[in-house]
Amino acid sequence: MSPPLVPPGFPTRTLLALLFVALLLRLGTNASRIDEYFEEGLSRGAITQAWISDLPVWPSHAPQIPHMRGSVVMSWLSVPAFHLLGPTTFAVRLSGIVFHLLGLATLMLLLHRQFGRRTAMIGGALFTLASPGMAKLAVLSYGDHVESLPFAFAALLFALTWLDDDSGRRYGTAFLAGLLAGLAVSWHAQARIPLVSLALIALLCAPRRLLARDTWLGALPGLLAGLSVLWIGNWLTSTNGLHVFGKSALETLADGAHSGSLGKWVDFWVSGLARSQQYPWALAGAATITLAAICAIGLAARSARILRRTDSPPWRRQLLRVGVFALHPLVFSLAYAATRFTLRTDMHNAISARYVLPVLPWVLLPIAVAGARASEAGRRGLAALIVVPALLLGASGSLSTWDLDTIRHEPPRRAGLWSGFGAHFLYGSLTPDDRLELRELERSLYGDPDQDKRVKAWLEQHADADRVLATLRAVDAGPEWSVLHRHWVPLPAPRAEDADTPSEAAARVRDVPGHLRVFAAADAGDALARQTALSLPVVAALQAEWTAPDEQRAFARGLGTGLARMLPPRKTRGDLIAERVEALSAFVDAEQIGFGCGARVGRNVHEFLSQGWIPVREVLAHAQEPMRTGFARGLGAGYSLRFLHPPASTLDSPAVRNVLSHLPDDLHATFRQGLGETARDN
Repeated sequence: MSPPLVPPGFPTRTLLALLFVALLLRLGTNASRIDEYFEEGLSRGAITQAWISDLPVWPSHAPQIPHMRGSVVMSWLSVPAFHLLGPTTFAVRLSGIVFHLLGLATLMLLLHRQFGRRTAMIGGALFTLASPGMAKLAVLSYGDHVESLPFAFAALLFALTWLDDDSGRRYGTAFLAGLLAGLAVSWHAQARIPLVSLALIALLCAPRRLLARDTWLGALPGLLAGLSVLWIGNWLTSTNGLHVFGKSALETLADGAHSGSLGKWVDFWVSGLARSQQYPWALAGAATITLAAICAIGLAARSARILRRTDSPPWRRQLLRVGVFALHPLVFSLAYAATRFTLRTDMHNAISARYVLPVLPWVLLPIAVAGARASEAGRRGLAALIVVPALLLGASGSLSTWDLDTIRHEPPRRAGLWSGFGAHFLYGSLTPDDRLELRELERSLYGDPDQDKRVKAWLEQHADADRVLATLRAVDAGPEWSVLHRHWVPLPAPRAEDADTPSEAAARVRDVPGHLRVFAAADAGDALARQTALSLPVVAALQAEWTAPDEQRAFARGLGTGLARMLPPRKTRGDLIAERVEALSAFVDAEQIGFGCGARVGRNVHEFLSQGWIPVREVLAHAQEPMRTGFARGLGAGYSLRFLHPPASTLDSPAVRNVLSHLPDDLHATFRQGLGETARDN
């Protein structure tokens, strides 16, 4: 008789209760996480807003990264949330919660089938009462990493059900197993790792099953159907979704092989998993991993005793039932150690651990199995000793991501600024014929290492500046001064900052149409400030050419923006910035330079990225007046862009108080001035 997909006794009521608890916990985390990493999740909100506004989206850049095709789905799922709740960060993160709940349901179905009712209940509770890292990552909407878990769990559920049947006639189950495996591969690159573990176990334990009729008539067609999503995506976007940051799987492994793989692998098990959970209390993560390790050792010893019995099931069938759960953490850790991706320690945001956290449910599974087996054997005290500490740690960890002050008093945040939508604005300005020509160019260059560079150059050459500006001003609610420094507009003349001599730079300015000169001034200042060797003669020549006050102000603020972008946050040198400001102040207004620098930094500082405060400390440690005052005012102006609606100048919120805690007392009023309405016209 064929084994059922869901054996009798599935704890439906427990699942419904855990879904409710998980939804409540994740909503609290969502409402508490006011300031996500600026460029990542918010880019999905911009795509959602574009669809609602009927703006053209460039297919090649619709996925956040080519191998993260699921990011498009996350934006699509945010559309109804935006209609109901507005374009807020809370709304855009709801799609991540949807996949978290799907992950819980598929995990419990899988555990119930493979290990029984009690394991499913405990495993589901461990997944629901997640560590802080998992709780935070669950509410992000990137379309990657932990959001691929439902595909992996569902693929294993159908695959193991199919492989456990000897009839060779479960075509439907085999087809769904292949389909889900293909969809997992299409969704995100990291989802391929559990499929590798499954393939290894299947080859070892059921090689003949892989040659049966249902493989050829079920699993293989299903896999091709699932992969068709990836192939269609490649065709639509003219990019290779199988590659990870432009490299194949083998190239990715080879790329990271020289970076101390053994030490990285050891660190993964010794401290990496513990750190990735991001508990605010010392040793909490290590205690959870240690408990899981003890349970794993005990279960391994128990399995060895069972296999020695003459009446025990054949070892191949036993290994087929549980092997993938034991093997996957090892395969995952080896893949992690052999790549360049790392667990960062300088950030308090979940994205710093996103490469590690997807394996956590597998690592904690021995706790659920050991607790269930102890309970089934009548050893309830031992079961409680195993399970209760893990659940208490998880519950306290989930609740540690809540901030009641933030939930009650923080105003709504923008789901995404249009800053990251620049390539789509250029694409939208093309004529229909130009878009067809661009599509043909992308296809002709498919696989070319210089594809992105050559396509970008073509797009910039053919984009229409006036149409870009018309769209910008129609949808971007930011003040005009910020639009100049957040968007790139194609100019019909050669750029002044690329000139070889001051006279040539000045001549190029004269060729810029009058209504575009202010954008040219902002771009030129930004580019000049970031040059390795600051060209003061060119700065002086350009300053003389900007005749209108708004052009002079845009140029000075562009210089400040460029100084803020000159070096990465962890390497920002306030002394070098101060030195350049002193040299530039002979030609331009130092306060406006400071404003531009502060506005750029203010767009990036936030609660959970500690390194984001390094530029603030560095600049203020070396800046002199009036640069210092301008920086504080610009910091407030840049930070105000995060709010959904313009805040009052006296706005007091948990996030604002956090920013003020990093500023000297004498700059608080200046920061609030920039934060308020007055900065919008300055």
